[in-house]
Amino acid sequence: MKKSLLIKMLVMALVLVSVLTLASCFDSTPGSLENIGDEYKNRKDSEGLVFKEGKDGDGNKSYSVTGLGECTDKVVVIPEKYNGAPVKRIANKAFSETDIEMAIIPESVDTIAHHAFAGCESLKQVKIPDSVESLGSDAFSGCIALTDLYIGKSLKEIGKSAFEGCTALTGIYISDTVESVGASAFAGCSGAKKIVIGKAVTKIEDGLAAA
Repeated sequence: MKKSLLIKMLVMALVLVSVLTLASCFDSTPGSLENIGDEYKNRKDSEGLVFKEGKDGDGNKSYSVTGLGECTDKVVVIPEKYNGAPVKRIANKAFSETDIEMAIIPESVDTIAHHAFAGCESLKQVKIPDSVESLGSDAFSGCIALTDLYIGKSLKEIGKSAFEGCTALTGIYISDTVESVGASAFAGCSGAKKIVIGKAVTKIEDGLAAA
């Protein structure tokens, strides 16, 4: 085996051990992070959002939210249904580089696509619900005001650079279902003070927390 390959494997092992050791310093439960957005549970769904019709995995009618449209809400409440069909997806760049402060994501959503919230510099808190199975690359990259993050109990893989550059992020909870964390997923998250990593994580790619 080549020396360079051995060195790379050693570095990866050290990264994994150091991150898991850090996680063990904190409680194994998400605590208040799980309650993000609860105060908005009974808030009226936002109006003016843009939707696109599609099909879910079973061929049934569903919708993706594709943009803010005429919505001016700072706290965006995404509806569970639109025109009687479930809202299943937050599309590529749906809210990227907008000035929203929070997005309430319903349990109907199973996919948050690439760059969905990238560059939302006013976004402060995010709760990814238990229904979400797929989180695309750069989904929340550049959200410099984001302080708290909860990742739900269905997600298995966090895409590369998903939260890169979220410098204000102080709390991170990764559930026990997540198996893989992509390259540079939390790169530049220099303010993180509480990190809880689930027991199922077996793969952390290069550059997880690179500056």
